[in-house]
Amino acid sequence: KGELVSDFVCNLILQFIDEDKKSLNLGLLYGYEIPANHIQLCDGQQRITTLFLLLGIINKRTNNTFRQHLISDFEYKYDDKEPYLKYSIRESSLYFLSDLVCKFFTKNTDNIEKIKSADWYFRDYDLDPSIQSMIKALSVIEKLLNENELNLKEFGDWLLHKLTFMYVDMENRKNGEETFWQNARRNRSFC
Repeated sequence: KGELVSDFVCNLILQFIDEDKKSLNLGLLYGYEIPANHIQLCDGQQRITTLFLLLGIINKRTNNTFRQHLISDFEYKYDDKEPYLKYSIRESSLYFLSDLVCKFFTKNTDNIEKIKSADWYFRDYDLDPSIQSMIKALSVIEKLLNENELNLKEFGDWLLHKLTFMYVDMENRKNGEETFWQNARRNRSFC
């Protein structure tokens, strides 16, 4: 999985350092909107998650320049601190993302290696494969940002304003899952 993140982030960096700084379309996202203004992804979750984690690290390194794109002011200051990205597969993933945004991306200077020893990191998180994948992705992202001398404020702005997706509204969960699994079966038959 780390190689997918590495390739994806490297390609973003290469496109960003291109002198033209053109926009980049990242392909199709399949999803449906339930409840209103909440997109449930059927396909594209890894790209969105990686972008969210990348923006989180950039936010951390630019003194909260991009926090409002990770979590709303209301959620951050007054409510239950739910970030814009929510993993509803396991409850532990939801709690981890909230703490990652509110206690790691916005509040401290620790590096990725200190996440597992933080007071907000619970041992149960070690059993959640989504959380472990996110931590590995964060390590890859941090390494790539360290290797490339980028203006992180400009890179964050570019990510927010120059990346596009084509969104296919599947209208509901049933349509989304059927389409996703049909495409997965079709793609597997060519391997």
